[in-house]
Amino acid sequence: MSYDVIAPSTDDAFLYHIFFQLLALPVALKNEKIREKHLANATAKVIHTHALDRKVYAISGKVEPEDLEHPRITGYLTKKFDEVINEDNIPKLAKTWVEGLREAGIYGVSEEEVEQYMRKVLKLSKKIKKELHGDRVSTHDLGKENPMIWSALNIKEFRQFLAEISGKKIEPEKPKFPETKKAVENAPTDIKLEVQKLLGVLNGLKYADYSQKAVEKAPKELEAEIEKLIEEKNLELIGVYSTVALLLRKGEFEEAREFLKGIDP
Repeated sequence: MSYDVIAPSTDDAFLYHIFFQLLALPVALKNEKIREKHLANATAKVIHTHALDRKVYAISGKVEPEDLEHPRITGYLTKKFDEVINEDNIPKLAKTWVEGLREAGIYGVSEEEVEQYMRKVLKLSKKIKKELHGDRVSTHDLGKENPMIWSALNIKEFRQFLAEISGKKIEPEKPKFPETKKAVENAPTDIKLEVQKLLGVLNGLKYADYSQKAVEKAPKELEAEIEKLIEEKNLELIGVYSTVALLLRKGEFEEAREFLKGIDP
């Protein structure tokens, strides 16, 4: 049975959306059999089990004063996001989410790894909300197709998250010998880490179903990074970022992915 689920505020609605979208990313990337319907079932089970507060009613459609017998929609109001999605609740939320996957026919996802993802995306969700909307999310921001993922591509922590779930996390190598402060500041950027970040951006676009707004925004964000690289005179990364931005503008997403995978620093 389906029903409408209504959050108590726009902030809560945004946080619920972004939390579950971020949680779906690493799980979907690790298991090619997982589809949107499987993830939706897992999320719905968590909402139904832990987040619903009370039943509410709304009159459907445009209602004139005389339409007192107009059909009504039955739905549920959720509890506030922080009341449901918090550190103390994560173990039981992860258990329920995995149960939802299993009911949909997906096995092999452990509660332990989902707990780890939940802790990470809980912090990231609040970071994204703060960076994008500050103290208040507007109703306009909730009316977009896939409004969460693509709009966060310019946030450093989100790009790092995408890089980590795209493959092995790569940390810049530390110098073997002490160097002067100036030498460290001028050290070349670790290109392998940048490649992983860009692959993460591509994965974010894929999860957003290559929506028009996501595809339009990503090259602009890359070009902003290119301007910084020009100031740093980092010719190697200027070439990498420029190539990826060009391929994205042309809609050649797999070509961009193959280009990055073929880089051998």
